[in-house]
Amino acid sequence: VVRDQVDSARQWVNDFQAPFVVVAGSTFVALGELMPHEALRDGPRHSPDGVHQSRRFEKQHTKLEFYDSVYDVERARDRGAVFVFLSHQWLGHSHPDPAGI
Repeated sequence: VVRDQVDSARQWVNDFQAPFVVVAGSTFVALGELMPHEALRDGPRHSPDGVHQSRRFEKQHTKLEFYDSVYDVERARDRGAVFVFLSHQWLGHSHPDPAGI
């Protein structure tokens, strides 16, 4: 019974409870500004505040990549992927950085 519990716990830790979603560094830099996740996911047609997205974003092919487990991330890393974590507190209600700070 204990072995089953340990095996179950290991599997739970290795499977993300939500997808790990990334965007290529070159894409992120080309955006020129922080964008809501939904805008990156849905493309230029998404406009939560009623304002059309920038032309830079319209021309930029934005491809989000989704990882569902530690194993998936490790496989990507073994193929040469490098991950950089960025955390940002939203400074506006409809845009992550309305003043461009």
